[in-house]
Amino acid sequence: MTAVVLGGLRMRKLRAAMTAIAIVLGVAMISGTYVLMDTTLHAFDNLFATAYSKAQVVVGKSPISGVGVRTPPVSASVLTRIRALPQVQDAEGYIDDRAELRNARGGATTGPGTPLAFGVPSHVTPFSVIQVVAGHRPSGPGEIAVDSQTASANHLAIGSTVGVVTRQPLRLFSVVGIVRFGGVGSLGPIQLLVFDLPVAQALFDKQGVYDQMYVSSRTGVSTTQLMRAIAPVLPANAQEKTGAQEVQTQTNSVDQAFAPIRDILLAFAGIALFVGSFVIFNTLSVTVAQRTREFATLRTLGASRRQVLGSVLLEALLIGVVASLIGLVAGLGLARGLEAMFSALGAKLPNSGTVLATRTVIVSLAAGIVVTLLASIAPALRATRVAPIAAVREGAILPPGRLARVRTPLLAAMTVAGLAILGPGLFASGLATGTRLLMLGGGAALLFAGLAFVSRWLVAPLAGAIGRPFERFAGATGMLARENTTRNPARTAITAGALTVGVALVAFVAVLGAGLRDTVHTEINQQIHADYVVGASGAGTLPPSVGETLSAARGISATAVRAGQVDAYGKTEQITGVDPANVAHFYNFTWAPGSGPADLARLGLSGAIVTKQFAAAHHLVRGSRFSVQTSSGTWLELSVAGIQNPPVVVELPGAMTISTALFDRSFSQPSDTGVLVDTVGGATPAAERSLKRLLAGFPNAQVQTLAAFTKSQEAGINTLLELFYVLLALSIVVSLFGIVNTLALSIVERTREIGALRAMGMTRRQVSRMIRIESEILALIGAVIGIVVGIALAALATLALSTWNLSFSLPVSTLVILLVVALFAGRWAARTPARRAAKLDPLRALQYE
Repeated sequence: MTAVVLGGLRMRKLRAAMTAIAIVLGVAMISGTYVLMDTTLHAFDNLFATAYSKAQVVVGKSPISGVGVRTPPVSASVLTRIRALPQVQDAEGYIDDRAELRNARGGATTGPGTPLAFGVPSHVTPFSVIQVVAGHRPSGPGEIAVDSQTASANHLAIGSTVGVVTRQPLRLFSVVGIVRFGGVGSLGPIQLLVFDLPVAQALFDKQGVYDQMYVSSRTGVSTTQLMRAIAPVLPANAQEKTGAQEVQTQTNSVDQAFAPIRDILLAFAGIALFVGSFVIFNTLSVTVAQRTREFATLRTLGASRRQVLGSVLLEALLIGVVASLIGLVAGLGLARGLEAMFSALGAKLPNSGTVLATRTVIVSLAAGIVVTLLASIAPALRATRVAPIAAVREGAILPPGRLARVRTPLLAAMTVAGLAILGPGLFASGLATGTRLLMLGGGAALLFAGLAFVSRWLVAPLAGAIGRPFERFAGATGMLARENTTRNPARTAITAGALTVGVALVAFVAVLGAGLRDTVHTEINQQIHADYVVGASGAGTLPPSVGETLSAARGISATAVRAGQVDAYGKTEQITGVDPANVAHFYNFTWAPGSGPADLARLGLSGAIVTKQFAAAHHLVRGSRFSVQTSSGTWLELSVAGIQNPPVVVELPGAMTISTALFDRSFSQPSDTGVLVDTVGGATPAAERSLKRLLAGFPNAQVQTLAAFTKSQEAGINTLLELFYVLLALSIVVSLFGIVNTLALSIVERTREIGALRAMGMTRRQVSRMIRIESEILALIGAVIGIVVGIALAALATLALSTWNLSFSLPVSTLVILLVVALFAGRWAARTPARRAAKLDPLRALQYE
């Protein structure tokens, strides 16, 4: 039987290849995701390992963990005391902060968007990881070095003039060095800006302090002994870690930040494989039906049912193994494609060499092979029902199975079960995130699988409605194409079902995205009452001097919004600082019962306005006292002055809001997320020009009208939707190969019929048009069902997210475009089958058996 299977695959190479493509794409997505994430994390590991490779102990990191937490500076006197310890060989202090690189006129630069600024000694130290590629290290005022990647992207050379924006206005520097970070090739999204240490201290207002201190021990002194010696000389707001511990901390933070991206990509890979299972099931079902006489002949020659079953499963196994191996290798190329996609979306990733982990190989191969085998079980069982007598009967068909009578109720039950599992996943409270996602994924899989089979009852009415315009324009050719789609409703439903999954998910994302955009627009306008919002470009912050400059100008009223992070009840929370005297003029607080605008006057130097969610989570009421720890290590004793209930989607204030006076006393180098501005006469072009002139020294300060600010917030949603559309396109491509397969197999099945049509006068062009229209109708059936299902799922999700006040909005134009894309996709899928059908010789086709 093995020889028979291998011989059959050689005879049906194209059919096997088309079937395998569905698995190749799904496995490639899994492999590519793991390769991309492993490569990225490995690059970050190299960055961190290089940064701390020569430091046994690192001093100065924040007691608050989390991505984006600022490092508190430590007094230079601490470094002096550390150097005086007998256990210490070398100790150096460094500045580590954010700065924005600009051109000499203050315009934006190109390339990576996360600038990191370092203040380092002008001479090489035992801890130096900055390697000079060209020029020399910065050694005085007005000098800067940049990494080679940034220099190349902005055509910078030794002697070029660049601008740098920090908490101070724009300052010009001369490029004196092109550097690289250790042995790392690509820094990914990072721009490396290097200054002389005293220059950096002045530039970042950190005179007499360091952000980090690197320490090494004398010979014979262990790291543990060194840490014990250092501990007594450290102030309460400083921490010490070993270099290895710091590397692990930074690595864990990055891994935590990238985990959602990895999970999203793997989810889309699962969708592609799920769609591929439809293609495999349908292809094998059709081929089993077409090989009835072949299986019957084998039975006549002595093959048992078990051997027939094994032959079909073996064929599927071979296809699955080969496809999975190809997909595993293709994933290496797809990882590069995903990396390019993220770069196009403004999220360039570091790369220090491709990483193919053992886990990637095992998971990718297992997923592809298991999905292929599961999809082949039902067709394989059907093959065992072929009776030997069928070998002598022309046109023999497979007898119905024992479960044929209850098939429809079982499939309907599967659909209902999918909905029953989706319901708790959407609406039940208190579920763990993993459990909720498992229920949503499992419920959706059952729902789509059930619909793919049950929708056979929808094929005829949908084909009639969709095919009517084709009949009007194509006449008898259109009529034949429509009738062909209804000839085998089950096959049509399963073929369209593969497309239904992809289209349904695209429609689901589009409807949710439209609702989310509407919600963002509504909630921002409900909260902010200002003519202009001044914010920082990118994800940066503004120095308080921006708000002070605006507030001091005539005809302008402004209020700044500070932002920081604190540790509250063991969790990092956002904290906001506002001016109680005028914030209510610009921002509309939604007060919980018992609280009101008068509570702002109670902020003072110890009060806090907390959100309803924060208060409920920690059992706080008005007057309750609680403690939080700032990034500098100091503790704040706060009392609840009031409780607000902000929107959930766009929650502009943090979990707690304090006065600007308290904020500035509690945080070193406070910064603003934005400044809300009103001008005399409202938002006019003249007023906007006036604001920009006032802020000319701060080119990273963006002046936006409230409408423009709202649009910029919606832009992030649009970027996320574009990412989802690109990833979902893979599942749609897989489903198109399913249509190609089905049409190609149906042409083989209808060879004599096509020959008869040609003999009766149908031209090659008409045959080609008939197959093409059949494909278009099939694609539109899948698209229509998918759009309806997607809208229904989006409506359920919107209802489940009712506490978020998420609106339900139908993006009609997007859904229409989706139908048009499905139409052209069906047309594309029919190209090869239509051409093959048109080339059939009528006489040979009539003789085909």
